[in-house]
Amino acid sequence: MQSPPNHSPQGPFDVAEKGVDRTDDDRPVFKTEHYDKLEKPGAIRILNVFPGHPEDLEVHCELILGTILDSKQRLEHNPPIKFVPYDALSWCWGIQNEESWINIRKGGTRYAKAVRSDLVAALRALRHHEHDRRLWIDAVCIDEDNVTERNRQVEMMADIYGNADCVRIWLGNPSESSRIAIRFIKKEVLQLQHFDELCESEKATEKWKSLLELMQRPWFSRRWVVQEVALARKAIIHCGSAKIAWNKFAVAVELFVEVETATHRLSEVMKKDPKYYHVPMWFEYVSALGASLLVRATSELFRDYQHSSKASEGKKKPAVKKKSSPEPDEVDIESEDDEVVSPRERALQYERDSLENGVVPKAQPLLDLEYLVCSLSIFNVLKPHDTIYALLGIAKDTSPTAANQEFRVSDHTERALEMFMEKKRYTVSYEAPYVDVCKEFIQFCIERALHIDPSRALDVICRPWAAELSLSAKSADEMSMPSWIPQLSKASYGMDTKPGVEGMKMGRKNADPLVGLPTLTHRNYKAAETKGLDMKSFRTRLKNESRTQLKYFSMYVKGFILDEIQDVQPSSQNGSIPSEWAEFAGWRNTQGDPPDRFWRTLVADRGRDGKNPPVYYSRACKESFNKGSFQSGTVDTNGLISNERNSVVAQFCRRVQAAIWNRALVRTKHGKLGLVSKNVQAGDLVCILYGCSVPVILRKNGPKNPGVLDIEMEWELKYLAERAAGYYSNHLVKREKFRSKRMEDDEHYMKWERAKREMWKGDKRWAD
Repeated sequence: MQSPPNHSPQGPFDVAEKGVDRTDDDRPVFKTEHYDKLEKPGAIRILNVFPGHPEDLEVHCELILGTILDSKQRLEHNPPIKFVPYDALSWCWGIQNEESWINIRKGGTRYAKAVRSDLVAALRALRHHEHDRRLWIDAVCIDEDNVTERNRQVEMMADIYGNADCVRIWLGNPSESSRIAIRFIKKEVLQLQHFDELCESEKATEKWKSLLELMQRPWFSRRWVVQEVALARKAIIHCGSAKIAWNKFAVAVELFVEVETATHRLSEVMKKDPKYYHVPMWFEYVSALGASLLVRATSELFRDYQHSSKASEGKKKPAVKKKSSPEPDEVDIESEDDEVVSPRERALQYERDSLENGVVPKAQPLLDLEYLVCSLSIFNVLKPHDTIYALLGIAKDTSPTAANQEFRVSDHTERALEMFMEKKRYTVSYEAPYVDVCKEFIQFCIERALHIDPSRALDVICRPWAAELSLSAKSADEMSMPSWIPQLSKASYGMDTKPGVEGMKMGRKNADPLVGLPTLTHRNYKAAETKGLDMKSFRTRLKNESRTQLKYFSMYVKGFILDEIQDVQPSSQNGSIPSEWAEFAGWRNTQGDPPDRFWRTLVADRGRDGKNPPVYYSRACKESFNKGSFQSGTVDTNGLISNERNSVVAQFCRRVQAAIWNRALVRTKHGKLGLVSKNVQAGDLVCILYGCSVPVILRKNGPKNPGVLDIEMEWELKYLAERAAGYYSNHLVKREKFRSKRMEDDEHYMKWERAKREMWKGDKRWAD
């Protein structure tokens, strides 16, 4: 790692410290031992960034202590805890190694801390020219090498971003495209009186393309940003020196997605531009982009959510330093988005608001953890555990709890309270193997579903949501994922390279999951009818035996075998319909109308809204085969969507793609047609699991040799013995607690009785 040049100011911060690692220019390196301990409940660190100009290469700062406790909780401490106002930075870590430095001053010494170059760029752009700026930044304010601290800070993440004055969203260094996009939003997209004209204008093609590129910046692919933006009191997007309020950006994205999804007008306009006509359906999957999902999610997450609290209504704001008037085409300065005040003024204003208004009620989450994890699968994580942990703070049914934390009430008390609360504790533990984290999530979802709809409790094993471990991320003892933990390689959408397009473009990768998303109002199918999951037989078991190198997770559920796969056809490629499927289904030479069971199978017997398919799908199917290059070997659904200019056929083909992409057509021994994964083979079993709304395909794995059976029997007996011992131990603990409580109550009553007797002795009315 290359050391930065030494541009430190002269004075006491040039003092050298002995006995620590140093950079090439002899500066001590900031490490774990230099972090001050976070000993009080609610304590956090805040990075105080000293003033500087964006042109200054060096960033100087210091770490100070702060808190996320509200005014009432702070006053209860002796002495009372003082609140330090701060902004929170939301940025993209990326996959690059740490290659830059910031200077952290502590105790007369100037330390160099290694950070990512994009973070240095953000600090240089965000620091004030005259005042300190106080920022909470995860990569600096959390000691990432201290797993216990990291667990506890993740538990507090929702409060950290919720208590920040403003969430600063850093999209990265600017480009000409980003400047065009931000100017386009401010000057044109938000002018609704001219929006229809803008959607038809061939002159706007470059601007819409720039907006799409801005929406595809890496920040929008991070899973943590959902929580960071959703909980923000105010959020501002920064791209270099350009900035725009999050709510304005969100309106522009909603308009973009709405007009393209409903009419595909913008993709049609792109065809008219000679630079872009060669790429069909430029914005086809814009609704699946992380930016689109993020805007939609943040508008649905909370009830009665306000960007500004009542505490700030009608209050005089701190004095704002006036700025020079911007040029007509300038996008860097926007007075209503930002305020430049000193940390002291912000602290005084915060104390006045706290004393006058008290604690502001928190917004009420509306979506459960299972829905969030499954619907936001497009967002990436650096640590696989964050697939789940990044969403705990905004789910209506979870309350993140750090493993082995010090500041908590007793386990017995918390479990008793949970009986009357919708939110359940969810332990955050980065030390746990990722497969264990996934197993715990599935068990959590199943337990919650049992109280809502037991016949869909197992649907979670049919939706892709689990991050896949790279070879470098796998530890030596990390086991492979079991098949009942569905991984993101099966997700419907993803970013990929496309012919004729620079960079990555959103596109479909697989068909949609047949179970759909976990909603209360609608379900796609009901294979098990009303038969719910049998919890007496359900269990997950880790099999780990060093003697035979056996190491795997098993799930045990009750169900029955419905049928067996007899014939398997080639799978669909890129959503096209293989020509041999028609003959296989009994539609010979595509003469006459398509068999009812064939066209219904092509759309999974559902329309685009998840309800029964419209009857005109039969005619649309016939038209698609007639005009979709059937004789070439496949029906080209992409070509029909892009070139046929028939909205009915296009809608049918989009539904077909959602059902058959990378799936194969099969026939069972009983003559039923079906769509299955391309890896299914003849002889596989079609099974109904109690608690799952769709049939599943299972393959026999065996037979097992007697040695393995003996080992598994040992495991089973050991498991039953440990379970029985656990139940008995819990019984003894509960009995002892009950006995102690009864003795305590008896003693308390005896003291009360003796006190009353003494009091009554002096009362003459009781003397007789």
